[in-house]
Amino acid sequence: MFKHLKFLNLESNDLEIIESNLFEENKDLEAISIQDNQLKIIGEKSFDNLKNLRFLMLEENKCISKNAENDSMEVQISSILSKIKIMEISCILSTTLWYPGSRHFYTCSILQCDLTNSKTFKFNLDYGSSQKSPDDIQAVAIIESKLQKIPNQLQNDFKNITILCIKQCSLSTIDRNDISGFKQLIELWLPNNKLQSLPDDLFVDNTKIERISFSCNRIEQIGADLLTPLINLKFANFKRNSRIDIIYDIESTEISLDELKQSILNCGEGKKCNKKIQTDELKFQNDVNKFLYNENFKDFTIKGLKRTFKVHRFVMAARSSIICEMIEKNPNLNGISLTNVTDEVIEEILDYFYDDIMPKFANLNDALMLYDLAMKMNLQDVILKARKEIVKMIKKEKSVEVLELALKYKDSDLMSIAFEVVKETFPKMKFKANLLNDEVKIRKLIKELKNYWKNIDDTISRFSDMNFFENELDEFNESEKITNLK
Repeated sequence: MFKHLKFLNLESNDLEIIESNLFEENKDLEAISIQDNQLKIIGEKSFDNLKNLRFLMLEENKCISKNAENDSMEVQISSILSKIKIMEISCILSTTLWYPGSRHFYTCSILQCDLTNSKTFKFNLDYGSSQKSPDDIQAVAIIESKLQKIPNQLQNDFKNITILCIKQCSLSTIDRNDISGFKQLIELWLPNNKLQSLPDDLFVDNTKIERISFSCNRIEQIGADLLTPLINLKFANFKRNSRIDIIYDIESTEISLDELKQSILNCGEGKKCNKKIQTDELKFQNDVNKFLYNENFKDFTIKGLKRTFKVHRFVMAARSSIICEMIEKNPNLNGISLTNVTDEVIEEILDYFYDDIMPKFANLNDALMLYDLAMKMNLQDVILKARKEIVKMIKKEKSVEVLELALKYKDSDLMSIAFEVVKETFPKMKFKANLLNDEVKIRKLIKELKNYWKNIDDTISRFSDMNFFENELDEFNESEKITNLK
């Protein structure tokens, strides 16, 4: 029966014995989970004929421990694991723009893999023709994968990373030893997992860390001295947890570092949070969080340039009146496409949707994309913030893009600011005072400005090829280009 079975899930039953001949007729099995049972006996040759077995999960069996009466059981398990085929975990190597900040990092991304048993896998790193090595990897991102604890193998293979991100992976425990090997770590992002406690000494060996995130976990206990070693802390996110719901950002005046430390102290080991949460309210909050971050309940798809994001229809509708209207008009709508913005920008918007975290607007291009997306979705808070950041970062060579985007959404304030920057490009020319009121002429102006900047870029490139400049091309900024062409 079931001779071609490949995956077998026997989790959360009351199994006590696995007979030696249990899998005799199931030689094609590749993955078996017997987690959360009452195992006492495993037949000596139970798994011997499973030549394709890649995953064997035996965690949370209450009768498996390292005490004297179960020593033989531990030996059996070690013997079984030693026979399992080592599976290579595919890693995507690319240069990624990390948020917050505007720096690019050479990143190893691990998506939708099972890392539960570190004895059954190794990381497959294909550098192609880049001549890079593991020492060049600056960030590791593990997303939508299965693990309960950070694999020790990460510290062996990626010891020089400055960023570690484990998101939506059911991570349930963490201690000092899990990250102590990452001596250069600056950012630790562990959102959307199942962490319940953070120990006092977690960061003792990682004093360089500046940014941490434990949002959307189930944290109820925190060591009072958790943050003491982090003398350069700039950002800490504890939003949407059972007993703490706070975010600290050094660039914001909303929450001070002292207030954050006081919240951690109040929600410390065994202490109740000063934010009085009644038992029923706490249970309700936990139940909602389980629903929000369970992949099985995500019923709406956002298609990006390279990635597809699974989300909740009701969250999208609740946060965006535009999406709500789209769903009301078409109740069968189960997704949208956003291919005119980067996947990183979509992630930032989803952080805003789920956790109310305002995007950081790392650079002008991101600010323009976020403004465009926020306008389409009618996200007023993001629109106001994006407009402010665009005004701060606008440059002459980008003024035409800002002007075009402002015209698209009839944003007169942003149009006026962009137009003033356009005029700075031609200081000897006097534009008509009412030009902004003539949409036809403004569109013609935008077209001509695009040609103007394109021709400058082409000319500079040709001049560089002809070796006219003492400077290398990449040392020129746009204002220098104009100066050298006059």
